[in-house]
Amino acid sequence: MKRILSLAITIIMITLLFPTLNVMAWETSGDFEYIVYENGLYSGTHIVKYTGTAEVLVIPDIIDGHTVTGIGHPLYTSQSIYEKNETLKSVTISNGITHIWNGALGGCKNLTSINIPDSVAHIGVAAFRDCPKLKSITIPRGVIELGKTHFPENNSYYVYNNNLFAGCTNLTEIIVAVDNAYYTSDEQGILYNKDKTRLILCPPGKSGAVNIPVGVVEIFDEAFRDCVDLSEITLSKGVKRISRSAFEKCANLTKMIIPDGVESIDTDAFVGCTGLIDINIPGSVKSIGSYAFRNLANLKTVVMQYGVKSIEHSVFNGCTGLTSVDIPDSVESIGSYAFKDCVSLTSLIIPDSVTGIVGMCVFENCTGLTDVRMSDNVTEIGYQWFSGCSNLKSINIPKSTTEIGQSAFYNCASLNSIDIPDSVTKIVSGAFAGCSSLTAVNMPDSVEYIGLNAFDGCSNLETLHISNNADRILDYTFTGCTSLTSANIPGSVARVGYEAFFGCVNLETVIFNNPNTIIEETEYIRPAIPGGGANDPPVSEKVFHPTFDGCDNLKTIYGYYGSTAEIFANNQEKNFIPIVKVQLNEVDLSFDVPPQLINDRTMVPMRKIFEALGADVDWNGETQTVVAVKNDITISLQIGSSILIKNDEIINLDVPAQLVNSHTLVPTRAVAENLGATVEWDENTQTVSINY
Repeated sequence: MKRILSLAITIIMITLLFPTLNVMAWETSGDFEYIVYENGLYSGTHIVKYTGTAEVLVIPDIIDGHTVTGIGHPLYTSQSIYEKNETLKSVTISNGITHIWNGALGGCKNLTSINIPDSVAHIGVAAFRDCPKLKSITIPRGVIELGKTHFPENNSYYVYNNNLFAGCTNLTEIIVAVDNAYYTSDEQGILYNKDKTRLILCPPGKSGAVNIPVGVVEIFDEAFRDCVDLSEITLSKGVKRISRSAFEKCANLTKMIIPDGVESIDTDAFVGCTGLIDINIPGSVKSIGSYAFRNLANLKTVVMQYGVKSIEHSVFNGCTGLTSVDIPDSVESIGSYAFKDCVSLTSLIIPDSVTGIVGMCVFENCTGLTDVRMSDNVTEIGYQWFSGCSNLKSINIPKSTTEIGQSAFYNCASLNSIDIPDSVTKIVSGAFAGCSSLTAVNMPDSVEYIGLNAFDGCSNLETLHISNNADRILDYTFTGCTSLTSANIPGSVARVGYEAFFGCVNLETVIFNNPNTIIEETEYIRPAIPGGGANDPPVSEKVFHPTFDGCDNLKTIYGYYGSTAEIFANNQEKNFIPIVKVQLNEVDLSFDVPPQLINDRTMVPMRKIFEALGADVDWNGETQTVVAVKNDITISLQIGSSILIKNDEIINLDVPAQLVNSHTLVPTRAVAENLGATVEWDENTQTVSINY
């Protein structure tokens, strides 16, 4: 019953897909089953199954009065007529049959010989697969198509799959009739097109060394696939193309010399060649295709000569033994995952010729990588490029870079410093998350966007300068920065998100330079999202904690009178210190440490105020003395001293210069007036106005 139903469905599908076909019958005759097409592309009778147990089989040319034209099903992919037969040893195909369809004679475990008549013109993909005792086969004169390789008179061709003999592990010889117009073979038993310019197939049972003769220009798709016993292959100098999967799974291949003149190495070309130790890629190769050397665990050294232009997707992905790669300064692009999981690679130089590293995860999990020198022409550090490079200590971010992408340096636990150039405008989500050795971040004012979790888990971060043009600090941005003691939120920041500083247990001081910055004080519980049906439960609710949740040592908040910072400080019972606004010629000045009122005197960071007033500044750490020079005026102040010396004049101060949070603060009025400026104080707005 099941078989009748299956047959009915098959006939219906064939009718729908190929309306020009007229299926006359599916019949049984003795040990054979066959199908008849009355007209259309597959017109004729095709033997689709043999159910007998004979050791020697002759496939007839006539069955029930029908002339047999094909073996196998013309519409089914790789369906053998005697799948898993264990008795058959010899097959003879009767003259008159023209087609051996895809997979038709495969899967016969004890088959040792196949006799193919001259009438056969077409042999399909994987036609003889999984016949492990087959040692030799002869291709007759009439064959014009082998595994979808076809050479018309105009010498153009197409390739679908050349792996005719996959699993024929003892096949060592392919013999082609000398008068075949399309194919030939050599004394090594290797299959070529007629003029021997294209090597089509090496028998998978070949062992030892193989020499590819002069005149061959292309190694076809899968030509040497599964030749597991080959140890050495010598390519002639005329070879120009190594096609897809050409040497795939040649597991014992230890020596491969790619000659100068090869122009392309295609996708998967050497996948599974786990015996290869070193590769020299000549400069004639313009492009190295995706996955070409993927997962070659024993590959240690790769040398690319000048001329190579492109390293495509995943070329060296998973080459865990790779210790050295020379990338020439002709390379222009490197694709996604190109060096992912190359755990033994310790250093890398990306030449300035590289203008595009396309995609993601290019160097992800290169755990041995300690040093990277980036091309000065790369404009973006992309998604997870260096994620998981746990021993990366130093890298230059080029001045051409505008964006540091999502999780670009995620879990680079040994990265202790980073220089972000002033070309960068975006630091995207998770860019430096988990960089637990990072101690200082100096964010240039070119940065306008800082993403979620950008510095999450930077547990040794002590010094932080946030860009004065960042428009907001998003959720979780500095979560878990447990060594951070102070944070200066620029006036450009409109909002500080949920859990932005969550768990910063040593954070003591926060400065808000914008009176209207939104600070999340209460937790937000996102309601559960309803499911799609009775058996689809809702998505769990999520709790978002306040901005400074878990900052148990937060004591002091700096901000303007009447600001959101003051409201926050009062609500959270924190010490609030008002910020004094300082203007120079009616322009607000910004400071790393905010101006403060000490004993009714406005104190400001000394270097910023001196330089704003046009003075050159020198600091003597031993005597803790600052000297400022402007034109013919020299001013000196010493920490803790109530004396200011102007040239040779001694001037007494109400409040001495002093250290506050490791910054030297000096009295604004005394400094400005002694450099020739005028100073005014507005009590209502707490503003110092300096004019000169």
